[in-house]
Amino acid sequence: MEYISLYLVGKMIYSNDYYNNIKIQSYNSVFNFINSNRNFGKTWSFKKRAFIRGIKHGKRTIWIRRFQNEVKEAKNTFYSSVDLQKFCEIEPYDKDKKTGNFKQEGNRFYCMHNGKWWNFLTICKLSDSKAIRSADDVNTDTIIFDEYTTTAENY
Repeated sequence: MEYISLYLVGKMIYSNDYYNNIKIQSYNSVFNFINSNRNFGKTWSFKKRAFIRGIKHGKRTIWIRRFQNEVKEAKNTFYSSVDLQKFCEIEPYDKDKKTGNFKQEGNRFYCMHNGKWWNFLTICKLSDSKAIRSADDVNTDTIIFDEYTTTAENY
């Protein structure tokens, strides 16, 4: 097993015009770093992976952002794009019709797994991530540190 794998823009793999994370997952590394230009679909690729793994396998993802204001912004728009919902095969829950396979409550996202609502993804800030992960949940198999790099104009 490799300890670290690094993907740079020159080796991006695309499927249907979006980044495909299957190859980097195949390395079975403990840490995977993916660095590229913006808008190549890296975040969407891992949002889809989190949703599909939740529905099919009952797995959970922790999604880390650096600061609380980033968490707030992310949770308010995380799966709101109609294009992203289509890409991920998400059908938002309709309370009246009792249909759908996806719902959100605060920082937690739920999918329908084996006929029950399953928390497949939680967004948290970096300072909370250790406490959340230290609960030793065997169903949590992925931790994403999204937008971990800083840009000079903002910091």
